[in-house]
Order: sequence, then structure tokens, then C-alpha cells
Amino acid sequence: MSTFTDYNSVSTNYDYGREATGAEYYIGALLTRLEIPLKDIHVLDAGCGTGNYSKMLLDRGVGKVTLLDGSEGMLAHAKKKCEGRGLAETKHHVLPTLPFPASSFDCVMFNNVLHHLESPGEELQAPKALAEAFRVLKPGGLLIIFNLMNHQFEKGFWFSRFLPAPMQRYKDGLPKTEIYLEALKSIGYDNEQVMVPLNLLLAPKVYFDEEGPLKQEFRSTHSFFSMTSPEELKQIQENLSELKRIGQLKDYVREMDRERVLVGQSCFFFATKPQTNSIM
Repeated sequence: MSTFTDYNSVSTNYDYGREATGAEYYIGALLTRLEIPLKDIHVLDAGCGTGNYSKMLLDRGVGKVTLLDGSEGMLAHAKKKCEGRGLAETKHHVLPTLPFPASSFDCVMFNNVLHHLESPGEELQAPKALAEAFRVLKPGGLLIIFNLMNHQFEKGFWFSRFLPAPMQRYKDGLPKTEIYLEALKSIGYDNEQVMVPLNLLLAPKVYFDEEGPLKQEFRSTHSFFSMTSPEELKQIQENLSELKRIGQLKDYVREMDRERVLVGQSCFFFATKPQTNSIM
């Protein structure tokens, strides 16, 4: 369950702009790192949201998916997308633990979910989730993490700089690359790899909507807006409306988006559980 977003409420609008992006990275990793046909692969989608990524894998020939999420609302949408076409199991459960036996899955994926486990000043939860993924992976199994990172938010999203305070607050809650890499190594993963798809957008259908922050549906596509106070949100909307009134909104969005292609909007982490390992 997210520490800062009510995803039962968000679930009704979540797919307004979100879709599974980067299919080629997922399928490429499955094909090159697992020595089994796609039709025989069983993937755990841990923190599956509305199931967009599981549906994408099933559409491209992956054999089975298991859905897990801490939000019943999100899970209901995910189940509807995937049932009858390779859905093995649906679990309502809150990370970081995973309620499955050891060596259950060929692949475990976390898609923009791990940063939702963290609370300021408290022990990091993401390494615990990664250790649980290691436990439930079969020997030789593949871990995929797709997550917005600390260094990407400020320059990767044009709307992030309307107000510095909520931008910094949200940025401070995002993970740093070295934290994940250190966790993977200490847990016992092999063949760690980081990839940054510079042109990949998290919400490609609506990202360039200059008036998006004025719309509840748009704000539901990014958890940044759930961390703004009503007063801060009002200020963002007033600033945007003023830019529109004086005819500078399009130029502002273009200028604020200019550096996105230098940092990207998310990172991929790939790692493998060794074929033989005494760690369970």
C-alpha cells in the first residue's frame, strides 16, 4: 500500500493517461536472460496496479502472470484485464513481504511501486521487497525493476517545477540508484544491469497536455500531485492559468521539458538469481 497515495480512489482514473510502456525492454530481458520459451514463463507482477504491464506481457506471449497489489480497487481492474488469458492467481497483499513459497516464479517485476513503500525517516522497505523477490524466484530467475529515480523527477517532468517545495518533497522520497544496486548485491543477485530509456514516457497519451494539472484525471496519473497541499495545488493551477492567459503556456512547457531527454523518466534494473544458491 502506498504511504502517500490512496490508490483505491485513484484506481477509477488511473488509466486515463497511463499505459504499459517499454514492452521491448521487458520482452528482450525475458528472452535473453531466461532460457525458456515465453509461453512457459510465469511472472509475478508485484504491485501490479491496474494490470497494464501484465496485460502487455500476456499480449506478447508470456504464459502466466500472478497479480499482487495492496489496493483492492487497483487489483479489481487488473484482474478484469487479465482473467481468462493466463492469469494464474490474484493476491490482495501489502508489500514488502510476498505471500508465496520459495522458488515459485521465473520472473518478478516491480513497476513504479517500490518508492511507494517508503516513509520519511523510517527504515527502507524496498530492500526487503527485493529480498523477498529473491526468495520467491526460481534459481536462474529474473528480477525487473522499473522506477522513477531521485535524479530524474526535477528535469524529467515539465510540471515538477511550478512550486519548488512540493517538488523537493516528492524528489526526496524517490530512491537513489546506488541504494538499489547495493541492495541487489548484498542480497545475492547476479548480472545487475541499469538501463535508462531516455525517450520513454510514463503517461504518453497525456504528458504534453499543457492544461493537465487543472484536470483531476491528469493529476491521478502521477503521485506527485497527491503530495501537494490544497494551497500548493491552488498555486500550481493559478500559475498555469496565468501562463495560459498571457499566451506563454506552450512555450513554458516546451522549455521545462527540454532536459527530459537527458535524464529520462524512469530506470530499468535487471538482475538474476544465481542457478545455485543456499540463500532462500
